[in-house]
Amino acid sequence: MIGITTPATPVNALVTAGGTLRVNVAQAVGGKTVFGNLTVAGVVGAGFVTAYGCDDGIPKDSNGNISKADLNYNGAVSAVSSNRLIVKADNDGDICFYTLTKAEMIVDINGVTDTGVTAIPNQRTDTRVASLQSVAAGGTLRVNVAQAVGGKTVFGNLTVAGVVGAGFVTAYGCDDGIPKDSNGNISKADLNYNGAVSAVSSNRLIVKADNDGDICFYTLTKAEMIVDINGVTDTGVTAIPNQRTDTRTYLDPTLAGVGVESCQLLDQAAARVAGESHISTGFPVETANFESKGTFKIALIPIDFDDFEGNTADIDDAVHHSEMVSDWYAMVSDGRVTIDWEIHDSLIRVPYNLRDFALDRASNDDRLARVTFEAADPFIDFTDVRAAIFLLPRAQESIVEGTQAFLLDTSFGYEGGYRSEEGPVYNFAIGGAYWERPSKEIWSYWAHEMAHMFTLPDLYDKRGQWWNGVDLEIPGGPFSTFDMMASQDGPSRTLSTWLRFMMGWLDETQVLCLDRDNSLNGEVTLVHTDADEPGIKSVMIPLDSKRVVVIESRRPNDKFDCPASLSPWPGWRVMTGVLVFTADMTIGNQNGFQQLVVPEDRTLHSVPNCGVPPQLDAILTPGDTVTVDGITISVTESGNYDRITITEN
Repeated sequence: MIGITTPATPVNALVTAGGTLRVNVAQAVGGKTVFGNLTVAGVVGAGFVTAYGCDDGIPKDSNGNISKADLNYNGAVSAVSSNRLIVKADNDGDICFYTLTKAEMIVDINGVTDTGVTAIPNQRTDTRVASLQSVAAGGTLRVNVAQAVGGKTVFGNLTVAGVVGAGFVTAYGCDDGIPKDSNGNISKADLNYNGAVSAVSSNRLIVKADNDGDICFYTLTKAEMIVDINGVTDTGVTAIPNQRTDTRTYLDPTLAGVGVESCQLLDQAAARVAGESHISTGFPVETANFESKGTFKIALIPIDFDDFEGNTADIDDAVHHSEMVSDWYAMVSDGRVTIDWEIHDSLIRVPYNLRDFALDRASNDDRLARVTFEAADPFIDFTDVRAAIFLLPRAQESIVEGTQAFLLDTSFGYEGGYRSEEGPVYNFAIGGAYWERPSKEIWSYWAHEMAHMFTLPDLYDKRGQWWNGVDLEIPGGPFSTFDMMASQDGPSRTLSTWLRFMMGWLDETQVLCLDRDNSLNGEVTLVHTDADEPGIKSVMIPLDSKRVVVIESRRPNDKFDCPASLSPWPGWRVMTGVLVFTADMTIGNQNGFQQLVVPEDRTLHSVPNCGVPPQLDAILTPGDTVTVDGITISVTESGNYDRITITEN
């Protein structure tokens, strides 16, 4: 069962807490039993890994609790733990590995058996009992297993206790002799131990008995030994070339891409073509307002009114939200966009009653903004300011959602914006009372509206807005709540890779553009969308001149996402896996031009305490497959990276 593994380049990668790694073993198709080694690294807390045939389901007891552990680990003792692996694959040869806490996983498969393992009543040999004694340094414990007569392979568990120094135990068929190399040194260890780390160590046991059914256990240093035997096989184990799955490893794609310009589909939305809209859903991107990269000066101005006084304590909180916006743009642009905030440190009185400007929904009504600019102008240096964010008193209720306008696509901008003493300001945003509700954060409103200043589109279907009274099959539209531009207060507050690609916020090395004229059969490793590391973040395949299919990896973002969405809840699955969608260049802004592709049985699921409609359960995990226009995308592994296969029918 010895195999040779080609070393891979290690990269820090983790299977998330509660996550699953899926491994296919071609030689185990038909539900064969697989043998190898399971290792975790980089663990911090205590936990376990359970291995099982994926389609067979994770083993649970009558109370619904996981009932089997193939490896227990405790990062407080050691960041690395390993154990022998014996697990029955499902009929497709797939094995799943569930981990309680986040862990790097290294799985080595190097043997299979057709017949499986015959369970026998557990036979324990324990040298700690009075009739036996510790095995001396260099000594051997001999155990007979009646069911292994004839040289059968034996399975069980090997434990040492009371060890002081470092050493190892080697198991072998007694009459066959202890295995040695050409220099006469013992060449095999079934259990390594180090008393300086722990007085107790254990490992799975797989060893071939001799013809009499005898197994010997040699120990380098003195040790108490506990041997449990609970399985045998008549046919032995068929060795296969070692197959390593290492979640620390990023693998280059096995498909050849073409230049990214082949994926830069032209924006063909009617409003763009007619010159009636400057919001971009394809190429080229309009940059007459905000350029795609650079430093952008934004004024944050706290205000109050004759009928509603503000509180200077709100300014400190606003500083935090401004920092969140800066960090969000640094992340989604990969450092190409810097927000330079000019924050006024006191309240500016607007000499009007706020109630006279009341708005019950989102609007580009600029009446409030104009009187606010006038009040602020004597106190604010608007030199080089690209946008003004006005901070309303926190407890006000006159402005419910917000009002905002931009250089392009609103009368405020077309009419020259506000002409301050230092020059014109073409963009503003004023967040309303909605953003003070539980689970709402005004930074996400600012980030969303500023994205329109970059001429990024809304991904929602405007028919589903509450004031239009249309109930959509997927609340919000066909991209559900998977993007800041679909739902800025939703569970996933990131930016899709298509929008990043449009803006030039992905390097060419991060986009794999595939041409259907070439072979579409291969494997790709995906770096998740928000990760700050090299590698492919998006696979794009033009279906024709109007549509492109996009494949990207998603992970929960504990800084920006709705906090309640980061953990599993009854009826809620954490967003760890692959997202597949199409982008249609003919549909346009606020009409749902990005459309999720999901398996047929997927439905809506809800996360509590986010205060948003249900989300389409669109994340694909190992074993999931979708097909778009004859192109099939399957998820094979999910660690810190996701691995997918792409085939064309």
